Amino acid sequence: IMIVKGTKGKPKLLMGGFEYFRNNSRGSKTYWLCARNRYMRCSARIITCSSTGELVVKNQLHNHSPH
Repeated sequence: IMIVKGTKGKPKLLMGGFEYFRNNSRGSKTYWLCARNRYMRCSARIITCSSTGELVVKNQLHNHSPH
């Protein structure tokens, strides 16, 4: 798991060959959507918590292959 800077300067989360973009932040929680959410309607999601270091995979099933 890595967080890198995307092409537009925004953070991207990389996990298992898939890319996620930051959708929302509320308190210490950050909500990430699959980068192909809009194009492929992929519903994979991850929630990270900065205060506890917790990682919650809400849906790990992608409808496409890794990048």
